[in-house]
Amino acid sequence: MGNSLTGPIPPELGNLRSLGTLYADDNQLTGSIPPELGNLQGLGQLSLSYNQLTGPIPPELGNLRNLRSLWLDANQLTGPVPPEFGDLGSLIGLAIAQNPLSGRLPRELMRARLKGFYWGDTDLCSPADEEFQRWLESIEEHEGNRKCSS
Repeated sequence: MGNSLTGPIPPELGNLRSLGTLYADDNQLTGSIPPELGNLQGLGQLSLSYNQLTGPIPPELGNLRNLRSLWLDANQLTGPVPPEFGDLGSLIGLAIAQNPLSGRLPRELMRARLKGFYWGDTDLCSPADEEFQRWLESIEEHEGNRKCSS
């Protein structure tokens, strides 16, 4: 949280299996999110917001079954949202806004019990079908509303 950290996130952090919280937001972290963070089975909160992280969101983050909040907003992350995020049964907060992410939101996300979902200011779109739109509307706080055209 604003510690003037610079450079890439060390993949060795994935060895800290009993780590419960990792806040590294508001720094100058660069490079990609290491897939090894998916090994942090005890992690309940992960915040990497407001850095300069690039590349895709690793699908391995879908292994974090105890994760309650995931904050990746305000970076330079690209590509789609991993469908594996639907496996995050404890997830209630997801922030991926302000990234050049693209593609459709995965239908698998509907398995998450989100109370907060922030995906505005991205190139993502939501499936236009009624079921998905009802799910989005059921989220207490959500930002983002671009529907896919087809």
